[in-house]
Formats: sequence, C-alpha cells, structure tokens
Amino acid sequence: MTNRPGTHECEAFGCGRLIHARFLFCLRHWAMVPWDTRRMLRTHGKDRESTLYRYSLLRARADIADEEVMRFAPSTEEEIRYDKAARTIGVEAERLLECIVRGEA
Repeated sequence: MTNRPGTHECEAFGCGRLIHARFLFCLRHWAMVPWDTRRMLRTHGKDRESTLYRYSLLRARADIADEEVMRFAPSTEEEIRYDKAARTIGVEAERLLECIVRGEA
C-alpha cells in the first residue's frame, strides 16, 4: 500500500490501514489498547526513542494481538498467526522491561 504524505500504516500487527501520521493505531485498534498502556504511550510519547516508549508500544501491540486472537475460531490460520504474534511481541516487551529494571536500557 502506498502511503500518502502525512500518513503511515497502523502499528497493529497485520492491519496496514493508512492513518494520520500523528496517530499510532487506527481507531479500531486504539480501542483495544488498555487505559494504563494508553497513559504510558502518552506520557513517554514525546521521546519516541526512549526505552519506556518502546516498551509501551510493544505492550500495546501485544495487547491488540491478544484481542485479535479472540475474533477467530480456534485453530484457524489467522488465530494461530495472531497468537504467535501476541506471544512474540509480549516476550520482546518483557525482555525490554527487564532491561529497564536492571538499568541497562
């Protein structure tokens, strides 16, 4: 999909919907992000290179993928794909959080 100026694709795994550049997710996926994660994204979003922002973004992507898994019938290819993505993104987020706690990030 070709991006128009001032747009990018939704950050949610598998979405690809074009949205305004100032947003991270399309409205549908933003609604799936828990309030505490939204708050972290807003708090740390000013410095998009910060470790806490990256953690918040990974956490939001994992939460969205978890929600998407619920949409599919068990053991369909899509359900398996989203489940794998949720677990992978979640593990990556937890590793980053461990680095933050140890002061390595």
